[in-house]
Amino acid sequence: MHKRIAIVVLGVSVLFGLANNTWAESKTNLQNELAEIQSKLRDNQTEYDSLQSKIDIYKENLKSKQEEKATLNSQLEVLDQDMDLTASEIDQTNIELNSLGLEIDGLEIEINDTQDDITENTGHMGKLIRELYDYDQRTYLEIALSHSTLSDFSTQVEYTQTVNNEFQSSVEALKQLKKTLKENKADLSDKQAAEQTKKDELTAREQTLEGESKYKESLLSEVEDDEEKFQQLVKDVQAEQNQYNAEISRLEKSARTTLDKLNQDQTDSGSTTDVLPTDFDPIWPVTGVVTTTFHDPAYIFRAYFEHDAIDIAAPQGTGLKAADSGVVAVVKYDGSSNYAYVMIVHADNFATIYGHVSAVYVEPDQVVQKGQVIAAIGGYPGTPGAGPYTTGPHVHFGVRLNGIPVDPLLYLP
Repeated sequence: MHKRIAIVVLGVSVLFGLANNTWAESKTNLQNELAEIQSKLRDNQTEYDSLQSKIDIYKENLKSKQEEKATLNSQLEVLDQDMDLTASEIDQTNIELNSLGLEIDGLEIEINDTQDDITENTGHMGKLIRELYDYDQRTYLEIALSHSTLSDFSTQVEYTQTVNNEFQSSVEALKQLKKTLKENKADLSDKQAAEQTKKDELTAREQTLEGESKYKESLLSEVEDDEEKFQQLVKDVQAEQNQYNAEISRLEKSARTTLDKLNQDQTDSGSTTDVLPTDFDPIWPVTGVVTTTFHDPAYIFRAYFEHDAIDIAAPQGTGLKAADSGVVAVVKYDGSSNYAYVMIVHADNFATIYGHVSAVYVEPDQVVQKGQVIAAIGGYPGTPGAGPYTTGPHVHFGVRLNGIPVDPLLYLP
């Protein structure tokens, strides 16, 4: 999906009734700083769009290459294309990080300026209050006697009314300044959180690029540039995948029996609180970018098998959460680099799978709650739980309905 970098509109607050040269010079400098930030953001947007065009081409080339007959050369070309794609995505992520940093700088300038405006306005209001107080201590007769003419008296009364009106305007302006300050602080907090998420994404992409290079070396070492060996490898992988699917189905049925028994026991006990929910309402198991979609036509291992899940990239070791409450059906993990995964069964005949885990914190038949950390992200080639067909840290997140893989994006919020 084509993303746009948000170019923030950074305005400059105006102090009330202040026109001295120091203030004007300060405001001019502030405007220049914000204008420079805006200019850099526009330059970043141009560079981002240019990279997006390259990324779109790489993705189309990958799809086209995957439609060809699976050969060793085509698989190597797919890997090279994907490495170019990942490198461009890294450049694009760096631009997004830089833009977020600029937006944060602009917001901090705005916040400091608004706080200064509040201080100045509060001081100005204090002066007005003192003037009104002094006036209130005198009666109209005293004021009239202190002036030699009726004209002077009228002028004094009009001036007092003007001060009172200005005070009311200052009160409203102060309310608006405080509202703006609150909004800017909330926006700053959101930008800082987005910046951290983008940093995690960058780390995952950089690790993926390293992993892709490592996998390519491993593939060449395994097949020794021999097409016959590569074709045998494809057949072996497909047989392993079929065995994996059969095991998943068998263990899911067993765990669902456990889940049904738990719910029945709860019903029989007459408890008003359900142990587990009665419907499937998943959350994202981890915050990250979806790098491979369900049945993705550009999936780099499509020569071996169809991609029956989504891949969510996150740094190696990041905690994985249970997408919904349920019962752990499978924990496949032996501490080696063999493919490791966890499967949880849920209500409504749904199940979720978390693949390429580098650590596991749950056991079979254990009841888990939505959001509970159940495992850690893996996937970097050669690390525990990664399996042989991965190029970087991510979770292979699958959803099954009645034992059949379905697109997780149809159910995630």
